[in-house]
Amino acid sequence: MHLMSDFPKSERYQASIDERKLVADRSVAKARAAEMKLRRERDAKLALTEHEMNRLATLAKTQRLRAERLARAADVQPKKPAASAKSAPRARRSKQA
Repeated sequence: MHLMSDFPKSERYQASIDERKLVADRSVAKARAAEMKLRRERDAKLALTEHEMNRLATLAKTQRLRAERLARAADVQPKKPAASAKSAPRARRSKQA
């Protein structure tokens, strides 16, 4: 059994078939390019959203740690060192012969 597509075609007819294939290939290529562009835009938005979430989490953690550090610093008052014998100024002895 022979299909119609198996029979030879005139040059003019074959040229029109080839032209339609090119047009179809171009439209498929344009559709794929548009799809890829949309996918890249969607991925970029997702990446920016993730980046922003990470930035906000880091900012919150930094603020929490800063508050804890300041609270610890406020609780621990610097103690004045007690006057010890070594740190007190010495009285000079006069030389006796």
